[in-house]
Amino acid sequence: MRARRSLVVLLALLTLALSACYPAGKPVPPAPQPLQGFDAACAPTLDKMTTWWTASPYTSVGVYLGGSSVYCKTAMQPYFTASWVSSVTTQGWTIIPIWVGPQAPCTTLTDVTQINNDPNTAYTAGVYEAYYAAVRATALGMGHGPIYYDMEAYPSGDAKCTQVVQQFAKGWAAGLHFFGHTAGMYSSLCSGIKDLAAAPDPGSMDAVWPAAWPYNADDARYGTYVPTLFGMNCGGVTTPPDNYWWNHQRLRQFRGGHDETWGGVTINVDTDATDGPTYP
Repeated sequence: MRARRSLVVLLALLTLALSACYPAGKPVPPAPQPLQGFDAACAPTLDKMTTWWTASPYTSVGVYLGGSSVYCKTAMQPYFTASWVSSVTTQGWTIIPIWVGPQAPCTTLTDVTQINNDPNTAYTAGVYEAYYAAVRATALGMGHGPIYYDMEAYPSGDAKCTQVVQQFAKGWAAGLHFFGHTAGMYSSLCSGIKDLAAAPDPGSMDAVWPAAWPYNADDARYGTYVPTLFGMNCGGVTTPPDNYWWNHQRLRQFRGGHDETWGGVTINVDTDATDGPTYP
């Protein structure tokens, strides 16, 4: 009951809050070679993480904290605990925490929950998801740092759906800021990221993580090639604009699910270029 009262107070405060700084400005030259990260459906065991730290080129790992639409439920990864977080960060890993709650109301995905198709309630829904995500992150020992909302690809061109996603993202960011976290958003370059960049106040989000896959899965350069975090293109337009989220505020998922083997240990992963906020 106390938690519910606190959440009501939080909603009232955030309704009055001003947006964070606008993300536009003069870009700084990007790092010549972003760092590399990976994310897997379920957090790899500590033994696998130890092997990959020594053998692989990766320095960051994306982990799914939970949410109503997450594939890897808590019961499927019982070893993913505060002790796991402490152990991998002690090794040197940085963590990309991910929350997969309700999806866009126009999504074509099945077996997921959806945001109510009402822009007037979407902001509040985003705040609630931020609360749940912050509670879970704290239980895992991550009481600060970023949490990225996973908004999977959805059809473009639905103005109401776009508005719902924009308002939801604004509430997500405001809620995480209230709880002392940095707010990020993962989505397809040509749906969620494009819509976020086109929002009236995109600066409420601290970082973006587009899924932008530049080559076919069998391209020979995979394994050595890491794409730029700028100049990403959606329908002939640079998305997001290069002067948005330019100050070490970008990640990029550039290859989808595939098996990789390092040190004799195989994990099915997506791969990422990273120059954005991670934990710790």
